Amino acid sequence: MTYGERLKYVRQLRHMTQAELGLACGFMNRGDVRIAQYEGATRHPRDSVNRKLADALHVDPQVLYWDTDDDNANLYYQLLWIQLSEKEPISGFQTIREYMEEYNEEMDLLLNRLEMAEVNTEQYIDYLLNSEPILL
Repeated sequence: MTYGERLKYVRQLRHMTQAELGLACGFMNRGDVRIAQYEGATRHPRDSVNRKLADALHVDPQVLYWDTDDDNANLYYQLLWIQLSEKEPISGFQTIREYMEEYNEEMDLLLNRLEMAEVNTEQYIDYLLNSEPILL
């Protein structure tokens, strides 16, 4: 999923038009065109603009930047450095295991709430977009 596809997905989740998002970011004239360029990958925002977009969409800026086309390399290296940051590799592995167990428990509870109709799909996705990352 490209940056533009992620931007469009979250914008539509928030029920915003391109023009509304452009205005929310302070793009005065033709903000809708600028958003369309980001979504269509003909333009890529600088970090400061990405922060404006994320703020307007009520998500962490990393939600929009996460590269889903990299074969999970980012996740691999994140796990690697968590493991290597401990004095002993076994301790690092146990830290990762604890993170994953916590994540799995949280997802099980959340999916159960979704299945029981305690939350709807939009609320579920909103929670995922706004929750603190498990792996830091």
